[in-house]
Amino acid sequence: MEAMKAAAKAAAEKSLGEIEGQIGNMAPGPAKVCFPCCGGPVGTMGKLEFLVPADKKEDFKKAMDSYKSAKEKLASM
Repeated sequence: MEAMKAAAKAAAEKSLGEIEGQIGNMAPGPAKVCFPCCGGPVGTMGKLEFLVPADKKEDFKKAMDSYKSAKEKLASM
């Protein structure tokens, strides 16, 4: 049972890392300098959502929703 919980937790953490990478890649260059002080790519782009290019807005929203649900799932473990 513990092995299954550990595997699920590892999968959720991996998912969070992948989503952070996706969101980080959507960020324009000047926004990336704010990552360390605004909570990483997700925190920064959540605050600076208006900087996401129009053609990537839908992908960004899906990634943010996935990140939030994975974060909640991880917290509940």
